[in-house]
Parts: sequence; C-alpha cells; structure tokens
Amino acid sequence: AREHLREAYRFGARESAIVEGFGVVALETGIPGRAVTAQVMARVTGRPEALLLAAELLQRDGHYAESRSLLESLDGRVDGDTAQRVALRLGDARVIAGERDAAVRAYRDAPPGLSDIRVLYVDLLEKGYGEWAANVPKLSQMTKEKGEVGAEALYLLAQVDSVLGSRVDAISDLSSLIRRHRQIAIKSDVPERLWEVYSERQTILHRHKKWFDMASLHEGAWHPVLRRSVEDVTVLFGVVDAFEELGLTQRALSLSQQIRALMAKTGGDDTQLVINLARLYLENKRFNAARETIGFLRRNRLPRDRASEVAMISAKVFEAAGDVAGTARELRLASRDPEYRAEAVVWMARIDAEGGRCGVAVPVLWRELMSDAGRTNFKDSAPYLALARCLTAAGDGARAAQAAKAASGRSDSEEEVRYATYLAASASEWKDGAARETLTDGTDVWAELSKDQARAKEFQDAVDQRISTP
Repeated sequence: AREHLREAYRFGARESAIVEGFGVVALETGIPGRAVTAQVMARVTGRPEALLLAAELLQRDGHYAESRSLLESLDGRVDGDTAQRVALRLGDARVIAGERDAAVRAYRDAPPGLSDIRVLYVDLLEKGYGEWAANVPKLSQMTKEKGEVGAEALYLLAQVDSVLGSRVDAISDLSSLIRRHRQIAIKSDVPERLWEVYSERQTILHRHKKWFDMASLHEGAWHPVLRRSVEDVTVLFGVVDAFEELGLTQRALSLSQQIRALMAKTGGDDTQLVINLARLYLENKRFNAARETIGFLRRNRLPRDRASEVAMISAKVFEAAGDVAGTARELRLASRDPEYRAEAVVWMARIDAEGGRCGVAVPVLWRELMSDAGRTNFKDSAPYLALARCLTAAGDGARAAQAAKAASGRSDSEEEVRYATYLAASASEWKDGAARETLTDGTDVWAELSKDQARAKEFQDAVDQRISTP
C-alpha cells in the first residue's frame, strides 16, 4: 500500500489525499509513525474525517492531550457516525486529563453500546477498586455483544480482572477478544496487553516448574497476532521446556520453529535454540530436517564446546538411517570431549557387539556398564542387552545373567523386559525360579520357549530317574 501511495504521488495525486492514505496505513501498522503522520495531516487537510483520523493516530500513540484540540475543533461541526466517533475520542481524551464529568457528557453522544461501556468505565474510576468486582457480571453479559461493543467489554473486563488479581481470567478475556474480534484487536494494543500478562504468568509458572499449567496456558492464550508483541523470547523458551517435560515434542518443535522465526526478524539466532531444534527434529523422526539443521550449525561457526553435543545428535540421526559408519564417525568425534566420552565409548562398543565383534565389545561394555558408576549413569537397556547376548554366546552364563537382569530393570517395553528376563533365565541354566514363573505366566514367544524348556527338563529328569533305577 505504501508503494502504491508513493507511485500515486509521483503521478500528481493531491498531497492531502496521499497523506490521508498514509494515515490509514499508519493506523493499521504503525509505519510511518502515527504521531508524525497525524501532525502532517493536521497541517495539510481540513477535512473533518481526516482530522478525526489524525486524532485517533495521536491517541493510539498515547498523545491524548495533543488530540484534544483537533477533536474540540470538530465538536458541533460534524454529524452522524462521524459525530459519534468524535464524541467517543473526545471523551477518552477528557478521561486521561482527569475531567470525568466532561468525559461522561461526551460519551453520551458516542455510538450506542460503546457509550454505555465508556460511562461504566468512568463510574468504576469514580467508585474505586473496591466496587469493581460487583460489575463483573454486567461486563460479562456485555462481552456477548457483537462488534466493537463486545470487544470493548472484553478489554474492560480484562482490566477489572487484572486489578482484582485474576490474571488467568485477564489472559482469557484478552485471548477471547483476539479470537472473536481479530480485526479490532490487531488495530489496538490488545496483543501487547496480552503478552504482558501472559509472559508475567508464564515466568511465575516456570519458576515453580508447573509444566502442565504452562502448556495449558499457552494452548489457550497463544495466537499468531502475539508475535508482534514478543519482547523477550526467553519466556517462550520456558514454554518449550514445559512441552518437553510433558513429552509433547511436536508442540515443542512447533514453538521452537516460531521462536527461531521471531529471532530471525531481528537478525539474531541462538545456538542452543538451533541445537534443540535438531534434537526435536530427531525425536519427531524428521531426520532430513535434523540433518540440515546440524549442517547449518556446523557451517555457521558452531562453538567448539558444543561440537560434541551436536555430534551425539548427529550420531542418532545416522543410526536411525542405518548408517553404521556415519554413526561411528560422529561418536569418535564426540568421544574427544570428557563430558560425552563414556556415553560415546559404550555406544561404539554396543555397535561392535551388535555387529558380532564381541571380543572387542565385551571388555569395554563390562567395564563401563557393570561398575557402580556405570549402573548409576547408564539408563538405556540396549547396551546391557548387547552385553548379555555376547556373554551368552561365549558361554559365560553367570555374567550374562547379571547383564540381562540389569537390562530388564531399565526398559519401559514389556516385550523387551520379557526378552531380557528370558536371557537371564537361560544364562543361569533355568535355576532362577522367579524368572521361570514370570516367563511361563504369559502367551508370547518367551512363554512358549520357557514352557518348552520346563517340559524338556521334566523329560530329562524322568529319563535320568529311570536310568538310575536298578
């Protein structure tokens, strides 16, 4: 629109018409500056509608005192809808100046519905905060109105709720205003007001680790319109934390992408955010996106102290793709860092074990996993299972049973737990009665194998007894 106006000016359009056009654009977007545009309009045009627009521009930027002379010059000179809008804005200017009686007189001539709300607002100011709660039912009823009346009622109700300490209700009021009256909201300071109370509430909830409340608040209040009002993305990082703590990785990923877009608008980026994006892409099985993000990090001066962390994420991406060589390459890179060395070494040994290279893998896995520190630090069942299989194949039943029991206590998968229990029972030559009973109490393959083993043992015992009988 701004470019079209400039082109019209080059072709000889009236200066006043061009300035008025820029005034409409400024009211919507804030560019060019509203107050400056209003001052220019007041000098180049005398049209009542244009002067009213100039007054509205000034008020949108908080210059209520400066708007009064324009509005008072129009009072009595216009009629119809324009007269009502002038009365409304003049009342607003008088309220800010503390002239409440004069404001009410102006509001009486404002648009129906809006007039009632503005008069109620002045009445609330007169009575003081102690009387505000009594007006909540009346305001709540007025919020059901359509158009500006319903929007204004929601805005005033949000103010009342904030004063009464009901910040969650205030957030609900403002988010409802945006959802139900979007076009009105985006022309006002509603997004900024909502961001203010939203960010304050989220900061408190994050401090107390109220993850569910944070996620619920975001889902109910967040709207794309709020992006223009975000002053500190740290608040949104906290919401990402909440989604991750709740296991909502897709929501965490979506919000992280929005945060990155917000930061990009100001030419900024955040290494930790991009690393988290790579990890979230991985967790959501978006492997190509994870690989591209890792490539971006490495092309853009990834800090040396973060290289191993990124290498561990990259190793998981390669493993998901079945690329053993790529996985090993990333693990060797990560193992240079003492913080990730033990994890990377165990991972490489697991790969060796799963590839049949048990002679190389077993010493490393036993040393790292079965020590007191290893049992505490390693929570994943996979390397313990790999160790148990290698030891079983080598005939080392005692140690295989230990590794298999450790695996069964670390898995969230019932099927994997039963497999680990089967390995432990078979490695101990079925001497563990509790393991046998656990396995036979089921209908899966491990139950059938256990029952076969029990039947074979009964048969062998019967044969042994017959042979030993004279």
